Parts: sequence; structure tokens; C-alpha cells
Amino acid sequence: MKTLTLKDDDLNGIFGYLQKHISGELTTEQGEFQLKTLSTKFKGTIKGKCYSNAISFIKCSLNTLEEFEFKIKSEHCPSFLYFIFCNRGTLMHRDINDGEFNTIDQHQTAVVKPSKKGLEFLIPKKSRTELIILKIHPRLYLKKEKFNYSLNQKLLNIYQEFDARDGYTHYGNYNLKICDYFNEIDNIHERGSIKDIMLEGRIKLLLAVLIKQYKDDIKNRQKIKGLTSQELKRITAVAEHIKGNPSASYSIKKLTKTFAISPSKLQKGFKILYNRTVADYIKNIRVEVAENMIKNRNCTISEIVYDIGFSSRSYFSKIFKEKYNCSPKHYQEKLKLTNLAL
Repeated sequence: MKTLTLKDDDLNGIFGYLQKHISGELTTEQGEFQLKTLSTKFKGTIKGKCYSNAISFIKCSLNTLEEFEFKIKSEHCPSFLYFIFCNRGTLMHRDINDGEFNTIDQHQTAVVKPSKKGLEFLIPKKSRTELIILKIHPRLYLKKEKFNYSLNQKLLNIYQEFDARDGYTHYGNYNLKICDYFNEIDNIHERGSIKDIMLEGRIKLLLAVLIKQYKDDIKNRQKIKGLTSQELKRITAVAEHIKGNPSASYSIKKLTKTFAISPSKLQKGFKILYNRTVADYIKNIRVEVAENMIKNRNCTISEIVYDIGFSSRSYFSKIFKEKYNCSPKHYQEKLKLTNLAL
């Protein structure tokens, strides 16, 4: 097992330490650090940047052949909050030398108020893990950011709730929507100062989403009760299967048998993760696929209806209009006019 102890005061020092101890190619652009690892045991990329000493992030995408443990120590730790999202794999967390590790599962969030001893994280061996850790000094951040009173007040409330507890962690619910915000951080093609502005904007947007997730967790604290992490993983596997095969014929009985989960837990999981029933999720995916086909394929509406698994053109037109505020035929005609104008 590889164990590193980081002084969480300076990203330059952190990335220099990481480069030295796990080997890699370190580059810096506009204050953003990127370490591409060269170790055979830890393959991937670690990125990070700090903004005005008030907010910083570290984003990891690693394939690990052995356990990777990293401890974070700082004299200023009690002043910070850490917002965490595990996009893929599993991340283990605990206060340093304080009991057993707790699991932050794929698509799960956490908010951490460190003790004076600091934090400890562990990435399991033989895993592909993607995660982001946002570190924020709430009082310093709020002095600089005054544009959104409601959001700032929520952040201040969270800090006050956590400040009274030394070494407190809230392990949040599962949220697949955050994956899009996570992935957008890397989806910037501009360079220089434009990239820097866009990156900062996306980091702050992700922070806002994580703050909202925490508030929703507290409001609906019993919502996820009764579902294990393994069951939630099966539910996400069902959703991915449907997304990859939208035109197939589905039934609850067939899905529950294929993915080894009960009908009630399947429906409950879809309501938690997607705020939809299974049937609504299938319908929505098919309509989105149809919209993409209208944009990118030269085919009739009837052909699209058949290809995506609907049996009734009138029903398809009805639900398409509900989502896109016009009939599929009108949508197709508007696209043709737009293309002719170009």
C-alpha cells in the first residue's frame, strides 16, 4: 500500500510532493496543475487549482493496482469545509487515526469538516476511481463572493452547522446528475485566460450543486433508507442498459430478473436517482433519442417511431410535444428551414 502525507496549504507543494512520490509528468498552465502519472501501479491524471486562497479543487482519475492512501494535514483544516463527489469507483474516508474507514460510493456525495488531526482517504486496489474534492474556506469565500445571496446564505448555514462539530462528516445521497457537472470540468477546449474563467465558473457551479445536494439530503434524510449501495449500483446498471438499448422491449419483471433486484426497490431507486418511474425513464430516453435522430438522420417520423420502439405515432407525437413544445413534424421542418438559411 502506498501512503502519502500531504500538507494541505499549498497546491504547488502538494503536486511537487505527488510527483516525487508516485512519479509523473507535472505541467502548470494559468495556475492549474496537472500530473500525469508514470507509475505502473497508479495510472491516470490528477488536476488541481486554487482561487484566491478561498476555494480550491483536486480532481483524480486513477487506475490503481494497489491501495493508495493519502492523509491531509493542515494547521488551518478546522477553518475549511470539503465537498466530495465520487464519480466512479469507491473512495474510503475517515478522520486521521479515528476508527474505521467509511465508504463514499460511486455517484455519492460527502461534506467533511476536518478535525485538527486532519483527513485520511483511501482508494482501493485494482479499481478505477474518479473523484473531486473541493476545499473551501467559507468565511473568506463569502467575503469575496457577494453575487448570490441565497447560495451564500446556504453555504454560511452549512458552515455554522459543521463548525460546532470537530471532525464531522455528512455522507450524502446518490445523485447521477452531478456526473454531468463533474465531466464538464474537463470539457473545455479554449486556452489561456478564457479557459481559466470557464474552469472557475464550472468549479463554482459544481460547488453550488453540491451545496444544494446537502440541503436536499437534510430535507429528505429518510429518502434513501432501505437501499444498499449494491442495489443502487444495480439500478444504475439498469438505467445504463436502457440508455444503450432504447428500442428494446422492457418489462419490470424482465428487468428485475436480469439485474437481480426486486420490483419495489427498482422503482424506488429510479425515483431517488432519476425522479422518474422506470416507465417514464424509458419513455424519456426514447424521446431524446428520437430528437437526436430528427437532427442527424434523413428519415421520416414514422421510421423514427418504429426504430425507437413506439407502437403509436400519435402517442409519440404527444409525449414529444410535452418535452419539446412542438410536434416532431414541426420540429423537423424548423430544422430544415434553419439548415437552408445557413
